[in-house]
Amino acid sequence: MVILWLLLGLLAFLVYKLRNPNKPNKAPFLVQQNDIKKDIATVLKTAPEEFLTEMKKKLKSNIFTVEMNEKQTITYVLNPNLFSKILHSNTFDFVEISKQSKKRFGFDVLLNHLPTASKILKTSFRGAHEEDLLERLDCAIKKNLSSVLNSGQFDQGWNTVSLNKFVKTAIVPALVEALFNRDTHYEGFADDLSDFNQSMSTRFAGSDPSIVKSGEAARGKLKATLKNILVCDRSTLSSTLTTLMDDLLDPLQISDQEKINFLLMVLWGSLINMQPTNFWLMMHIARHKDLQKDIAAEADLPAKRRAKTIATVYEVLRLQSRPNMYRYARETCTLKDEHCAVSIRKGQWVALFPRMMHMDQEIHKDPAVFKPGRFLNQAMAKKPPTEKELLVFGQGRGACPANDYTVLALSTIITSLLSVMELKYEDTLPQSRQDTVASTPPPDQDARIQMNIF
Repeated sequence: MVILWLLLGLLAFLVYKLRNPNKPNKAPFLVQQNDIKKDIATVLKTAPEEFLTEMKKKLKSNIFTVEMNEKQTITYVLNPNLFSKILHSNTFDFVEISKQSKKRFGFDVLLNHLPTASKILKTSFRGAHEEDLLERLDCAIKKNLSSVLNSGQFDQGWNTVSLNKFVKTAIVPALVEALFNRDTHYEGFADDLSDFNQSMSTRFAGSDPSIVKSGEAARGKLKATLKNILVCDRSTLSSTLTTLMDDLLDPLQISDQEKINFLLMVLWGSLINMQPTNFWLMMHIARHKDLQKDIAAEADLPAKRRAKTIATVYEVLRLQSRPNMYRYARETCTLKDEHCAVSIRKGQWVALFPRMMHMDQEIHKDPAVFKPGRFLNQAMAKKPPTEKELLVFGQGRGACPANDYTVLALSTIITSLLSVMELKYEDTLPQSRQDTVASTPPPDQDARIQMNIF
C-alpha cells in the first residue's frame, strides 16, 4: 500500500511538471564560501570567467547570488536577455555612486551635484565636442608619430619594437593632448596612470600594501600635473574640458583641490582602458596583412564612415574586454528567466559579466577567433552592436559618456599608424592579466612587434 501511494504521488508530480514545464524554480541559487575551496572575493578578482562558468553549470542557472563576505552578497546575471532590463530600468541604479566617488576621488561638495555633473559629462563628449576631440587627436597622433619615428630609434624598413613602450610613448601622449593639452603629459605618465588604476581597481579582495603605496604616489603626480589645468590658457584645452570647467566646476563653490579631483576622475575614466586596448588592437591587426591594407584605405574617410576599421575595433573589444557592471536595486524585485527566479532585496548588488556573452558559441560563431568582419554590417549601418552581441560601455543611465568617442578615437589612431607603417606579429598572443578588474585588462607580458616604416 505504501508503494502504491508513493507511485501515485510520483505520478501526480509528473503530471504537474508536464502541465507547468516553464514555471520558474524558486530555489535560492546561493553560492557560499564553504561551497568552494578558495576565497570567493579573490577568485572573482583573479579568474571570474572560470568561476562564473563553473557556478552556472553547477547550479544550472544564469542567475545566482554569490556570498562575498558576512555583510555583502552580489547577484550575478549571465542571461543577455536580462541586460537591458537591468541597465535601462529605474529599479536599478549605480552602485553607491556617492560613496564610491568620495572614496576614490575625494568628492565632497560635488556629491550634492552628481546629476548635474553626469548630464554635463555626457553632453561634453558628443556633437561638436566629439568632433573637436577627434580633430585634436588626429593632429596630435600624427605629430607624435612623426616625432617618435624620427627620433633616431627607428630605421627605414623593418624594426623590432617593444609594443608596450611604443603605446606609452607614441599613443598615450596624443590621447592626453587631445583631451587636456600637451603640457599635461610628462615622462612616466602612462606608468603612473597604470599604477593608480591598479590600486583603485580592487573592489572586494583588498590591495597589496605595496600596490596601494605606489598608487598613492602615482595619484600625487597625476594631480600635480592636473593642477596646472586650473591656471592654464583655456584656449589650449579641448572644448570638452572647457565646457566641464565653465559650466560645472567654476559656478560651484568648491575648492581647487576638489576641482583637481574631478579632473583626475575625467582623466582616469577617459584614458585608463585606451592604453591596453590600443595594445590589443595593434596585436590583432599585425597578424592580418590584408586587413591592414583595408584599414589604411579608409584613412581619408570621415571617422564615422570607416566601416572596416570600426568593425575591427568592435571585434577587439569583444575579445579583450572584461567589464564588470554593477548596479543596486532601489526596491525589492524579482529577476527571472525561463529557468529560474531569484528575489532581489532593496539595496542588493547586481552584477553583469558580458564577457561570457562575448564568448558564447550560441551568440558568436567561433568566439575565440578574431574575425574583423564580425560586426561589419553594424558598422556599415552606423549602428553599434546590440546589447546581446557586445556590451562594453554599459547602457541606459550608466552608459559611458565617451563610448562613441572611444570607438572613433581608436579607429583614428590605427588608421594614422597604418598610413606610415606596416605591422607584423607572428608569435602567440600574450594572455590578459587576471589580477585586475579593469574593463580591458593589459597583457601579462610585453610583446616584440615588427614595424615596417614607410
